[in-house]
Amino acid sequence: AVNVRHGSAQIDTMLVRHRACTDVRIDRSLPPDWLGIGSAAPWAAAHARAFSTIEVFEDVVYGRVMGAALICDMARPVPSAVRGPTPAIISVHGGCWVGGHKRDTSTIVVTQWAQQFGFLAMSVDYRLAGLAAPPACYQDIQCALRYAHANALELNIDPRRIFVIGESAGAH
Repeated sequence: AVNVRHGSAQIDTMLVRHRACTDVRIDRSLPPDWLGIGSAAPWAAAHARAFSTIEVFEDVVYGRVMGAALICDMARPVPSAVRGPTPAIISVHGGCWVGGHKRDTSTIVVTQWAQQFGFLAMSVDYRLAGLAAPPACYQDIQCALRYAHANALELNIDPRRIFVIGESAGAH
């Protein structure tokens, strides 16, 4: 389990599994103003509880390149179950930029992030190296971020709290 410390409160956030290891425990100490919104994150307690009802969207088109769709999977707590906009997290899969996809083991489980943490969670596909000229992979991730910002109201997310997470190439 990964524990995130925020001020004096500790929030259990997710279980991390990697092909080469078992459970990993990481304790991160975050400064009180880690989001730049005052001495405490007002959403932290609300988003540390489980959300019983979530919406799941598969193969959502977040952009188009020369007619080809860039797609992602998304999950979020139903807007009526939350007060105000939620944070968002965009997961980028690994695979050395030449392999992988939005549902492989190097990505987050979008339903877990929506149900347990109250985030809108996106797991994105991008054009792979060898199929598209560099920096296509990077540009597709930028497109996903722009999609989240441009649709923040419709998606019920706070554009100041959009996070990106990745493994291997996805963390690059």
